Amino acid sequence: MRSRIVLVLMVLALAGARADLKPASLFTDNAVLQQGAPVPVWGTAEPGEEITVTFGGEKKSAKADAKGGWIAKLPKMKASAEPRKLVISSLHNTIAFTNVVVGEVWICSGQSNMEFPLLRAHNAAEAAAAATDPLLRVFDVKKAMADEPLKNASGSWKPANSNSVWGFTAVGYFFGRDIRADKKVPVGLIGTYWGGTPAESWTAHSYLERNPVSLASSPTTSTMSRRGIPQRQR
Repeated sequence: MRSRIVLVLMVLALAGARADLKPASLFTDNAVLQQGAPVPVWGTAEPGEEITVTFGGEKKSAKADAKGGWIAKLPKMKASAEPRKLVISSLHNTIAFTNVVVGEVWICSGQSNMEFPLLRAHNAAEAAAAATDPLLRVFDVKKAMADEPLKNASGSWKPANSNSVWGFTAVGYFFGRDIRADKKVPVGLIGTYWGGTPAESWTAHSYLERNPVSLASSPTTSTMSRRGIPQRQR
């Protein structure tokens, strides 16, 4: 009896140690996938595990490497406002994201001019009240500091409405709104901005060290980078 209990505990311990299937945080409900180009879908899982990605009748597979990283590429797709499921599965887990569409995806990056929120625009109340387009979606990347470029970004996709765009970049929102009106396809906006940050803060220190000219010309480079203020993946 005791040996059976020990065996059960060992099995449970091994199951608990298994790395969970985790897609990158850019993949959530309401996501927008880029049209007209292969679409990479990536994340982490148990090393060596087979991962299957299914979307819109397409199915692609990948195997997690020795560190657990995996990436599968969906083929080029045409823009579509049809809400579909993005299903990512492994031997032990299946994760499904709903209301996923295909269209134009734009990164809104920069300093204070890009960070300037819609709520401070001169027509903020009017613009926010008119933000009722479920095919215009925003992903607001949460700020984080790191010594090395981050492999993931915290946030989630949200359809445009008065709440989701209120604190989003004004420049990005108006740009996306106009692209929607012009192209008539779903539009996704990824907001990643941080006022007052020098270019060196967005660059890995290892890269700067390979370029002594950049280090010599900018006295703040090594200090800013080594303190991790703020290096983020674009």
